[in-house]
Amino acid sequence: MRKTLLLIMLAAIPWLMSKASPTHPEDSISSTYHKGVFHTHVTRMVTATSSWRTAQMADSLVEQFLRDPELLYDWALKGTGQQHDGSEKDDIILVLKNNNYNPKAHRSILTFDVVVPGFRTIKDVVIESVVTNEKTDKYSRTIIVDMHTSLVLKHAHGVLTIKEINTAQSLITMDVDIKFGWFFNLFITQKKYKALAEFRLGKFVDNLRFYSARPEFYVSHDQLQMRR
Repeated sequence: MRKTLLLIMLAAIPWLMSKASPTHPEDSISSTYHKGVFHTHVTRMVTATSSWRTAQMADSLVEQFLRDPELLYDWALKGTGQQHDGSEKDDIILVLKNNNYNPKAHRSILTFDVVVPGFRTIKDVVIESVVTNEKTDKYSRTIIVDMHTSLVLKHAHGVLTIKEINTAQSLITMDVDIKFGWFFNLFITQKKYKALAEFRLGKFVDNLRFYSARPEFYVSHDQLQMRR
């Protein structure tokens, strides 16, 4: 009798876990590698208080990335293993030191220290980025990011699409192509990529979904007052 009860309990565990941690059928993440380029595709369904909240979140994401990217570590990049946030994924740590923004060119020049714990620290790595935010309709966005630097990223191209499904739902998809510079190519294998990059990209999109309905994290107090 005890053995039968134990088997029933073991069989019920996956069902109980699925009930405790629901996922959306549209949720997915996958990565491929071809000729030195890693490609990652992420899909997440967002259910917020309204679809305009998700669009507002996307606009704040771009604005903060260009003008003051350190703000993103409080929400969009929270838990991604950067800025010493206590994550277990600290094989590589990027410490943001400076940001120079050219609003006419939509260009941002970021200066990082790249820390590989137990190996070495490379100071003052410069990453140039160009970001565009296309409003395809009232509450849909296509954000395109191009980044490059000789040491860390030979080139990275990302497209983040937010598509309104209905008044309360939006679909987020992100496609990222990364070609690492010579330093990262020394030790980043396909298996290591999943731990270092795919993990962070998936967490990033999860954060966008989570904070879509929480504008107090990504919208200034004055902007919130204007909305009311």
